Amino acid sequence: MDRVITVVGERENEVRGRLKRDADGILRRAARDFRLRTPIYSELLFAPNLKGNALGLFSESDRLIILDEALIDENIEYDFVLNIFLHELAHALEYARTGTTQGHGTLFHECCAYLGVKEGFDRAVIRRTIEEREKRRDRIRKLLALSSSPFESEANSALEKARSLMLENNEEESKVSQEEKIYIVTLLETGRLSTADSLLLNIVGKATGIFTVKSHRDDGDGFVVRGFGSFSEVEMALYLHDYLYSSVERTIARLRREGHRITRNDFVAGAYPKLMEKLTESSSGEETAIALINDRNRKLAGRLVFSNARFTTRSLRYRQHSAESMRLGGEFGGGFELPEKIGRKKLT
Repeated sequence: MDRVITVVGERENEVRGRLKRDADGILRRAARDFRLRTPIYSELLFAPNLKGNALGLFSESDRLIILDEALIDENIEYDFVLNIFLHELAHALEYARTGTTQGHGTLFHECCAYLGVKEGFDRAVIRRTIEEREKRRDRIRKLLALSSSPFESEANSALEKARSLMLENNEEESKVSQEEKIYIVTLLETGRLSTADSLLLNIVGKATGIFTVKSHRDDGDGFVVRGFGSFSEVEMALYLHDYLYSSVERTIARLRREGHRITRNDFVAGAYPKLMEKLTESSSGEETAIALINDRNRKLAGRLVFSNARFTTRSLRYRQHSAESMRLGGEFGGGFELPEKIGRKKLT
């Protein structure tokens, strides 16, 4: 499946745990009744902005169930969220039984009945609740911003309206602000993390402030590198990572067609100082902001995702093998321009 930005927070973890507990008994019974040799699904995750305005999806390739982050809301009844989870679980059960899914066909509906999905629950009601909530919160945020206006009467009026809206909807200011959470994206999956991969990932981290973690894949075959940060930070990191990688690969392929003997590690090592220089041309204050953002993301990831893990940092040592590759990499780095949408990020 396409790489999806997921989210972890205290509220998400609470709802995820409750959903898993509520489904545990029926899943054990399904494994026995249908003689399933593997788990019906691998993991339950939450993600923002699912494609097609979907509230949930099941990915056959990695057997993930992903629910829309917007479902984490006290105004949405848990029974609705449970039914959406069971709906996606029905797709997973069909896949576990047959090795494929056929949309909302006969077998899918049989799986729904087996899992206890309530007939006729209206997703449109949930979507409408989410949209109304977002409009209301956006209105409150705009009014709170206006409350800092230098014009006293305008500021007081905006603040009074914001308070009134929050009281009408039983919302405190703390609920309008985002709960403590961290967004996660898989930047790279590889059998072996090369020097070039490490250098490019370091550039992405320096440009966006994300915290990156390399770990073994769940199947033990190779490594996966994930980035942790705010939604905008991991979104930028994913874009920049793919932009950098594709630019490097295209340039190396062109140079090889021209007859140059290029080694990828040396090429990227040659480009690295120039690329880093472009990232440090701005003021030291912005550099400090990036360091603070990275530290914030590291601490958040430690609390919300890796509470029982220890991080280790290894310095990268590299010995040059091809002077020509280093030189051509330096020329590439000197002429490389970061996309306009990747700006230096200030701490807010």
